[in-house]
Amino acid sequence: MTGLTDLTALTPTDLQEPPEGRIACACGQALRWSLGVFILGLVCYLPFLGDSPLSGTEGHRALSAHHMLQSGQWLIPELFGRIYLYKPPMHYWIQAVCESALGAKSFAWRLPAAVEGSLLAGILCWFGCRWFGVLGGVVSGIAYIGLFTLWGEDRGAELDASNTFFSMVAALCWIELHFRDQIRSRGG
Repeated sequence: MTGLTDLTALTPTDLQEPPEGRIACACGQALRWSLGVFILGLVCYLPFLGDSPLSGTEGHRALSAHHMLQSGQWLIPELFGRIYLYKPPMHYWIQAVCESALGAKSFAWRLPAAVEGSLLAGILCWFGCRWFGVLGGVVSGIAYIGLFTLWGEDRGAELDASNTFFSMVAALCWIELHFRDQIRSRGG
């Protein structure tokens, strides 16, 4: 394969065959590395998660989830007694489940974002291992955890982490399905 400096010289064969030494890893190996990256994400995101009070619009998410749990009305979110349909309800459902298990506290409302961020790092690692080998997978998972600009998203009670998680997983699955023949030829 040609060097990255001369992209005009790439041929379709270059794009379909794996570069030497970068064969995708087996599924079991990818899962082990992904689990490790997921745990690393939890180690990074969980400490002191519930120590600070809710800020910004975190309260809107927490109150909507709390109301769902208290009223038993899980279908349509409410905020201050009014229907609140500005955001998709899945994040509220997840927060309400966490609140029912852990109690009404900021840790319970922020936990879904921390788990989703850690899961996304693990999933990025898994796809990266399948597509680019162990090194590519581990680097992609750890790189996501290392994006400090996303730490507020992955440690907050907002639904940005849910949106990022589900959007990225959908995009990764589409790529996997679209290029499955090339991925299989690499051994992934």
